[in-house]
Amino acid sequence: MTPEQKLWLYRVAAESGMNKQDFTMARLHDEAITVVPNIRVYHALRESLLELLQELSWIRAGGAVDE
Repeated sequence: MTPEQKLWLYRVAAESGMNKQDFTMARLHDEAITVVPNIRVYHALRESLLELLQELSWIRAGGAVDE
């Protein structure tokens, strides 16, 4: 896996409320992933949104956009 793919896997697994292994197995078996709201999902989503806000603030301040 590339570092970007690894980061994506960590993020989507956390946002789904599942661990990486369970998320990967569910996707491999083409099973539906149901997100059950809980504190772990809340924290994962909050962290993702804070990262997005930082990136948008940086862009707004005149920074360049990474690929």
